[in-house]
Amino acid sequence: MAVKSIVFLIVLLGSFGIFGYSFRRMIRFISIGKPENRFDHPWQRVRRMMTVALGQTKLFREPVAGFMHAFIFWGFLVLLSSIAETIVEGLLPGLSFRLHGTFYDVLGFCQELFAGLVIVGVIVALYRRFILRPKRLQVDTHAQIHAAIILCTILMIMISMLGQNSARIALVADQQGRFLSAALTPIFTSGNASTNRFIFEICWWMHITLVLGFLNYLPYSKHAHILTSVPNVFLTSLKPYGALQVRSSGC
Repeated sequence: MAVKSIVFLIVLLGSFGIFGYSFRRMIRFISIGKPENRFDHPWQRVRRMMTVALGQTKLFREPVAGFMHAFIFWGFLVLLSSIAETIVEGLLPGLSFRLHGTFYDVLGFCQELFAGLVIVGVIVALYRRFILRPKRLQVDTHAQIHAAIILCTILMIMISMLGQNSARIALVADQQGRFLSAALTPIFTSGNASTNRFIFEICWWMHITLVLGFLNYLPYSKHAHILTSVPNVFLTSLKPYGALQVRSSGC
């Protein structure tokens, strides 16, 4: 196994171990509540999860903020495939999803499209939070710092991913659906192969380090809903609002 793969394996296992501890801690806090069956009516729950959590329908009541949030959330889901590929490349250099031909072209196009949408969403979010500052976003300094960390980290994850892809295109001369990275190749790369290899490695390590750092930061930030929103919607109560819970007297 190459030195890079060994170092990455240590980093990966360490990150997953820390995240596992944090996730278990979250579950323990949630388990303090009283037990209640939240797995009844599974199809109704799945439909609600698809429309509210994945479809982001409630957020479109405010179009600008809604689309901004949706771009970031949908991009996160689509780009999980890119993160998976980065992990595969780190463990087994030279192996990637490119083996799947046309499927990879479509996947690469979707990744690039949503990377662009995420960047747009983050820029709009930063502009709204720090320039426009609507009333509901006028929060204390601590909350502003947390928001800035999250948004800037997401932005750097996207930029490092595009830099990695641009360097790969320069090295292998194969775009494979990555239209945005191909357009940015003159910015991220040079005419020297060894320099492009160095740029690829820098961007690759930056990308995966930011992803793993972001993963371990979320459970301790107010943006933990990025991890919990989908299961939270699935497990939400299906009772009408204000419905009283009937308890047996035991007599």
